Amino acid sequence: IRLSDTVVTANKDPIKIKKQIFLPPDLAFGNGTMISARGTPGATFVPIDQLGKYRRDLLFDPKVGPHATKPLDQQYLLLPQSVADTHGPAFLADLCRTMNNLYPQEVPYAPIIITYNDLVPKRYGEQGRSILASVNQYNPTPGFGIAMIHDTIDRHDRAHDQLAAMVMRKLRDQDLYVSVIHTVVTTEAYHLAPGASDYEPVPEKRGKLNGYLRNIAITKILLTNERWPFVLVTPLHSDITIAIDVLYHTASFTLIGKNGPDIRTVTRNSNQKERLSKAQVRQVLVEMLRQEAKSGRICDVKQIVIQRDGRLFAPERDGIKEAIAALKAERALSQDCNLNLMEIPESSAAPFRLFGIHTRLDGPERTYNPPIGSYFIMNEHDAYLCSTGQEYRHPGTTKPLHIRYLEGTMPFADLLEDVYSLTNLTWTRPEDCTREPITIKLGDIRLREHAGNYDPDALTYEQEPTEESEDKEVEAG
Repeated sequence: IRLSDTVVTANKDPIKIKKQIFLPPDLAFGNGTMISARGTPGATFVPIDQLGKYRRDLLFDPKVGPHATKPLDQQYLLLPQSVADTHGPAFLADLCRTMNNLYPQEVPYAPIIITYNDLVPKRYGEQGRSILASVNQYNPTPGFGIAMIHDTIDRHDRAHDQLAAMVMRKLRDQDLYVSVIHTVVTTEAYHLAPGASDYEPVPEKRGKLNGYLRNIAITKILLTNERWPFVLVTPLHSDITIAIDVLYHTASFTLIGKNGPDIRTVTRNSNQKERLSKAQVRQVLVEMLRQEAKSGRICDVKQIVIQRDGRLFAPERDGIKEAIAALKAERALSQDCNLNLMEIPESSAAPFRLFGIHTRLDGPERTYNPPIGSYFIMNEHDAYLCSTGQEYRHPGTTKPLHIRYLEGTMPFADLLEDVYSLTNLTWTRPEDCTREPITIKLGDIRLREHAGNYDPDALTYEQEPTEESEDKEVEAG
């Protein structure tokens, strides 16, 4: 490549490094069941390339099931009236059966149904007002639930669903913590067969429907209710890990202990869009760690790790350090407790890949994706971790996770292994791998629930449809 008078030439031979791989952590499910790819005594041995299948199967095995067993709080299901009048009963029966097989309780899962009039224009404002009117009329007690909504015709960007954001945030003000699903899948998955009086699954869509129902049961019900499907048995190197993220003036702080089910997330409104003030970070961390101290879970803490999704700004770093200093001063933390700071950027400035090379005696070299758990420490501040890999059949090349170690006393390799262990809590897709640690993933889920943007004026006032939306509504009708 010629740049003015300079010629830049790429080396034809890639850099070769020593293979370094972390083993997956042992995991605990229900009824004392543990699985291990390490060969841990007392645990069921599972080959690494079979971990995903085992995780999924154990969750829905009636003799095993999820690690969490605490009964669910009051549950609700918000349905459009058009769905309730058609395939809604069939969907409800299938969802209850799936949930009761996954999470059997003394009182079976049977949510209270709240229907709303969806025969108004499929625009955000009209649908939103109808949902809120039905909920207010029912006046439910606090609880958790699922809200089924339509894709509105004024939803121009799938990443920004005003109706979903509004429903989750407005209902949370009434102590209803809901997750959102859309009508598209169920509308296509059920039909009224010739001669039948009730809706039933379309035969060729039964497999997709079953997967969809399992996903709702795990991600929309269990995780919303903070019932963890499986947890770590292999302890982390850090005693406490806290991930921080910010989205749309909302911050999330996700804490996980050394192992087991000690996981929780708190959210706070922020005056700033992408960074947090020193005072706010200090206050939230002090509150969270004081609560851990009162429960007796941090009396012997030696290593605390802070993971920042994206960039850790200077005021945030100062707030973190002041929080730890304050807790040491009041003896909630020991004086020899160490703080470790790291960043997990969404993307790396310089794209980086790792490849495995297999040399054949009778043929050319073969290049393949690296084994999952492979890592490369480039220098004292930068490393790359393959939390996805050849054991999981995904198209394309594995994109390593970039880890930036800003400061601390933990060995870099220990810090990386903790991140890899947390990526094995693949709660949203038990049968698959996930690139981000669950601390970051869970924070993203909570931010989507708490921080979505919506237009309050369009919700409050009647909106004149645009010419474009009128055309779309005619076509949709």
